[in-house]
Amino acid sequence: MNEIKLKCMKCGSEIEPECRYCSSCGSSIKLQKQLSLKRIKITWRWVLFSFIAILVFEYIFATIAGQLYLFLSGAEFIELETGIVVSSLGSITGIFLGSLYSSYLSPGITIKEPVIGAAFEIVISQVILIVMAGSFTSLILIRIAIIMSIAFGGAKTGEFFQKKIFNYNR
Repeated sequence: MNEIKLKCMKCGSEIEPECRYCSSCGSSIKLQKQLSLKRIKITWRWVLFSFIAILVFEYIFATIAGQLYLFLSGAEFIELETGIVVSSLGSITGIFLGSLYSSYLSPGITIKEPVIGAAFEIVISQVILIVMAGSFTSLILIRIAIIMSIAFGGAKTGEFFQKKIFNYNR
C-alpha cells in the first residue's frame, strides 16, 4: 500500500492523514492546511518594504565604504576604478544586510517577499547601471545572478535569526 506520510508544519513530526491535531505538539492540522494554501499568496506591502529597505541599506553601505576608504587611505578623492570596486563592495554588503533585515522583520511564512523585493531592487539598479554605462554585456546577467545569491543568503540568514530569537518555526 502506498500511504502518504504527512509532517506537522510546526514541529516536523509525522502525522496520520486523518488526524485533526499533531500528537507531538497539539497544533491544528486544519489550520496548517489553511496556512499552506496562503503560502502561495504574496503580501505586496512586504515586497515594497523589502525593496525600500534593501535600496536604503545598499546606498548607505556604498557611501560608508567610500568614506571609509578615503579615511583609511588618507586620499582626498577616489579614482574611478577604485571607486567602482569600493562602492560595489559596500553595495553588496548593503544588499545582504537589507535582505537580512527585511526577512527578519517579515511576518510571512516564507522568505518570498524579501527575495522578490531584492529581485526588483537589483534588476532596477542594474538597468540604471546599463543606461548610465551605455552598453549591455552578458556579464550583467552573471552579476545579477551573483547579487541575487547574496540577497537570498541574507534573506535566509534573517529567517534563521527570526526562528532562533522568536523560537518560531515557519
